Amino acid sequence: MNGERKKPPEKKFRASGVEASIWTNSRTFNGQTRDVKSVTVERRYKDPQSGEWKSSSSFRASDLPLVKFVLDEAYRYILSQRQEGSGASVEEEDMTGLQ
Repeated sequence: MNGERKKPPEKKFRASGVEASIWTNSRTFNGQTRDVKSVTVERRYKDPQSGEWKSSSSFRASDLPLVKFVLDEAYRYILSQRQEGSGASVEEEDMTGLQ
């Protein structure tokens, strides 16, 4: 990472071992730069053999309600930020190709 520190996520939502993180990245489209949000979801668990905490992007069936919950919270947060900011809707962002 050539000496640069990785920026932390803007916001995290947790439910048990499932976590959604919201990241902000700048994108340029048609000469205009704007911030775009992305979301990652992971499950944290303690490895029974090593005792170390690890992350996975695979989920058990019993994790799915928690995944839905943290994603709903992340989506709600992103929408609230848009209402306070530029006012661009999710559909507008999707249609511009900014993903």
